[in-house]
Amino acid sequence: PQIILILSVSTATFQLVPEIAPREFAANYSLEPLINALVTRGSRRKCMATQRRTIGQLSKTAGVKVTTIRYYESIGLLPDPGRTTGGQRVYDTATQQRLSFIRQSRDLGFPVEAIRELIALQMTPDEDCAKVDKVARHHLAEVDRRLKQLRALKRELQGMITSCEGGEVACCAIMESISSTASYPRRPPTTAGLSSSKNGEIGS
Repeated sequence: PQIILILSVSTATFQLVPEIAPREFAANYSLEPLINALVTRGSRRKCMATQRRTIGQLSKTAGVKVTTIRYYESIGLLPDPGRTTGGQRVYDTATQQRLSFIRQSRDLGFPVEAIRELIALQMTPDEDCAKVDKVARHHLAEVDRRLKQLRALKRELQGMITSCEGGEVACCAIMESISSTASYPRRPPTTAGLSSSKNGEIGS
């Protein structure tokens, strides 16, 4: 007999007209491929939906402030996000992974330009790993240089504190040492650059 199959995609239900014996239908018709296709399509749609996140959700997941995310976008470390029809920023899993990589690199003290180079190498996995090693070694040398500056700064501060014998501020040896440009010439800004604000970033 002629069979009309009515399929409702939203509820994944099937109706057969006219009615026939289930065994007879099962022997001649298989709905398994169609059902599998519907299930797979639904899973993909659900997966795609979970990959799309707002900037607030991305900020919470990655532990990076919204202002910092926008800063990374402005300097090209993060790609331009997609947008909804309402103009809201939306981010995928790849962007979240990139943001996590950037944050870990910043926690290790890598400067922005070094991170940019590492990201470029990450995009070309067939490149020689020696290039990554070179970036890391350069950064290690910079860390050693800063540590030497900090040790020298520590010795100066210890000397200033030791020379202070108390009394009035007007006679304070620490204040005199700081004010004496002859004894303590101005240092280059590299040591001061070790503050929590990194290359224009606003927290992380």
